[in-house]
Amino acid sequence: MPKIIFTSRYLRDAPPAQLENYVRYISTCEGVEKIDESKLNLPATKNQKELIQQLIRDIPASKEMLEYADFLLRPTIGNASECLEKGWKEKH
Repeated sequence: MPKIIFTSRYLRDAPPAQLENYVRYISTCEGVEKIDESKLNLPATKNQKELIQQLIRDIPASKEMLEYADFLLRPTIGNASECLEKGWKEKH
């Protein structure tokens, strides 16, 4: 299975529109596998937790998102993904 290495150094100074296009491009590439629905209720990964902490540091208003409240109640992979997706859209 192919893997993606995503480094922030490469996109550190990229404009938000370019980042959005890059993420969209990666997600629609041939061979991309979606998360198995059965794994959405597993505990959130360490990386997801770190990204959410970074999101809250960068955008304190993110604490008001319903997705963040859901994540705090049930820190699952699915809730973390929704929180990060919503936070990403709010940020850009």
